[in-house]
Amino acid sequence: MRVGILFPDVIFITAILFLAWFFIGGYAAPGA
Repeated sequence: MRVGILFPDVIFITAILFLAWFFIGGYAAPGA
C-alpha cells in the first residue's frame, strides 16, 4: 500500500466522518 494513495484517502474519510458527526450532532443536540 503506497503512502501517496493511503494518506489522501485517510484525510478524506476522516474529514467526511468529522463533518457528518458535526452536522448530525449539531442538529441532534443543539447547544450541547
